[in-house]
Amino acid sequence: MPRFFFHMHFDAPLLDLDGVELPDVIAARQEALRYAVALVANEAVEVWKHPRWTIKVAKEGGALAFQVDLISVPDLH
Repeated sequence: MPRFFFHMHFDAPLLDLDGVELPDVIAARQEALRYAVALVANEAVEVWKHPRWTIKVAKEGGALAFQVDLISVPDLH
């Protein structure tokens, strides 16, 4: 089973050194979205402190599989 690494980037990268074994890239996309939702739910204050977050998902060997961008926009009223 392939291993995927979920690297967080905001002010500085937080590298996932362990990774997660998942059956395929579709499962990795689902895991990345679950991670993003948990981040927003559990770290809401931090999300607003850093308006742009990126989860870069790499395959074993380092090749980028995809990325998820989270952008918080303050109230424009």
